[in-house]
Amino acid sequence: MIKYETDRLILREASMEDDAFIFDLLNNPTWIEFIGDRQIHSLGDAQMYIQNQLVRSYQINGFGMYIMEQKSSETPIGLCGFLKREQLDHVDIGFAILPKFAGNGYTFEAAEKIMTASNLSTIYGITSDKNETSKKLLRKLGMVHIKNFKFGKYNGDSMLFSTGKE
Repeated sequence: MIKYETDRLILREASMEDDAFIFDLLNNPTWIEFIGDRQIHSLGDAQMYIQNQLVRSYQINGFGMYIMEQKSSETPIGLCGFLKREQLDHVDIGFAILPKFAGNGYTFEAAEKIMTASNLSTIYGITSDKNETSKKLLRKLGMVHIKNFKFGKYNGDSMLFSTGKE
């Protein structure tokens, strides 16, 4: 199901047919370094991730991480969307892109569309303090750094950004 559209992208809900793409994305070294190893070792594992993480979020929250797909080629290139975490008062924007598509403005285009369409007064962004690309993108989206904190299973410091409209 298409949720959003930009000039170059379709943002749609994930389906089981996205298993090979999810396998590739979640096993990318950048994903593993900055987001974490999700132990996706087979297409079956990727399908379980799609069902238990992505589809489940659509069902429970009415939103989630959407597949970023190039309009021109219908190629899945990344994920972008909102996450609801128990330890945060507001949703946070999440994103990841395959390295061969990075640096072309796709992630900014997708995140800006989702944030604008949401009409939410406050949106958080979380990234590793070592992830310069994500910090730059969050700032470009108009977010400001609020604090550093320990988040999830990540060993280093995480940075919390906010739209600051509280």
